[in-house]
Amino acid sequence: MSLELEIKALREALEANTAALAGGESSGKTAGKTSTRKSTAKKATTVDQMAKIVGAYLTEGDKADKAMAKKNVTKIVEHFDAERVSLIDPDKFDEVLQMVEAFKEGEDPIGDGDGDDDGASLM
Repeated sequence: MSLELEIKALREALEANTAALAGGESSGKTAGKTSTRKSTAKKATTVDQMAKIVGAYLTEGDKADKAMAKKNVTKIVEHFDAERVSLIDPDKFDEVLQMVEAFKEGEDPIGDGDGDDDGASLM
């Protein structure tokens, strides 16, 4: 086999594996195995996992950080119309964790209008 044909075969295999990792269609043994591993690796977030992550967020940092975290978690709970984090619909757990990460990065993923808006946009 010529070097060019070998490179072509390797490139095709690489593209198939890349497509499988990206969730696209794939052909070939390696790509199929990767796709199988990916589907089994993504499991639903459990209430225990979510509680552990949210609990860690609530205890990070100094007193001011903890107060802000508590306020943010309260916003999340209210956003999902629940009494507490563990009572949020399990289908929304991944979204809750994304919100926690956004709050950690200083963003407000809920954007409830409690900012410095003076209402000018309403006029």
